[in-house]
Amino acid sequence: MQIQNTIAAARPSAVIERAELAGAFAKLTTVVEKRPHLPILATARVVAHGEFARLSATDLDTEIHIDIPAAIDARFSLCLDAHKFADLLKKAPAADMVAFEAPEADDEKMAADFERIRYSLPVLPSADFPDISQDMVAAKVFELDGRTFRDSLAAVEGAISTEETRFYLNGVFIHRPDWTADGSAQLVMVATDGHRLYRQTITAPEGTEGMPGVILPRKLVGVLLKLWKGKAAPETVRLRVTGERIELTWQGVRIVARPIDGTFPDYTRVIPMHNDNVAEFSAAAMLEAIKGLAAISPERGRAVRIEAAEGEPLRLSMIDPENGTAETTLAAVYTGAPIEIGFRASQLAEILAEVGEPARAAMSDASGPVVITGDRPGWTGVLMPMRV
Repeated sequence: MQIQNTIAAARPSAVIERAELAGAFAKLTTVVEKRPHLPILATARVVAHGEFARLSATDLDTEIHIDIPAAIDARFSLCLDAHKFADLLKKAPAADMVAFEAPEADDEKMAADFERIRYSLPVLPSADFPDISQDMVAAKVFELDGRTFRDSLAAVEGAISTEETRFYLNGVFIHRPDWTADGSAQLVMVATDGHRLYRQTITAPEGTEGMPGVILPRKLVGVLLKLWKGKAAPETVRLRVTGERIELTWQGVRIVARPIDGTFPDYTRVIPMHNDNVAEFSAAAMLEAIKGLAAISPERGRAVRIEAAEGEPLRLSMIDPENGTAETTLAAVYTGAPIEIGFRASQLAEILAEVGEPARAAMSDASGPVVITGDRPGWTGVLMPMRV
């Protein structure tokens, strides 16, 4: 694509396609907070980078850089309000190109020409923009299939803790175990909130040998899932990992983030290996049953009781002291001793939405952790029962 610069060169200037700008600012605003504690953190930095404009945003923990084609003066450098300019790109009159003129002094405003309307917008000096990037020469470097990585993060995101006191659980732990039961090289993503645990394993690519385990913050996971939604998932994502930074690069986008500074607990100790009471059933059918039972109670934290015995369907019930009782049965194949066990209905529903068909629940007793799996390759869920 060739862009012709149509504005005077007296001030540092740039001409950029509006569609390119709109796409870039939509990505930048996934990182920028609406009400940051520092004015500079509300901005996106725009600087010349060869034949591209490099747009950057940060919240001091996550930094995003996007390169888009531009006819741009090598001197061009400024910071403008990210959310307000993203909104302007949506609402301004039709224009294929946007022409910028940088201010001559820090206290002046930038000109943004949308062909029919010229806006004067406040800016901040780019010298004030913080940079969390650092030397990553010793980083482990590898590539992942973009869709596989996206789906793996989505498969465990639901178990990320929101409890700030246990900050080390506020993200997804990604690592390569030194040992696996079948001897294969695996990359593992796991999240837990102390009540449930989701784990996803994929084949470890070359370059992950000896990589440090890192905890991807909840916000970073959310940003990636939003950017890679649907067909937007990149073909390949390049990762560089150290103990202090993680860098992800794809299709002109680079994100640098600080992993959570903490030690993720040894999750393998809470995944039972010998739960001998096993029920196999349709996850979709149980989801429908839970939905029907929940109609008896408006409380999200209400428990569902499950009774299982060999040769009989599962019996599900929910009790609300004020509204009454709801009961139903569910076809299943059960092997083991008779058991009565309870779960928080919302948590059981969420884990069943991830597992695939048919679902398999392996239990020990009414108080021990339950392992739930299905036909989703590499995925394991663990759910703690609740007393009913």
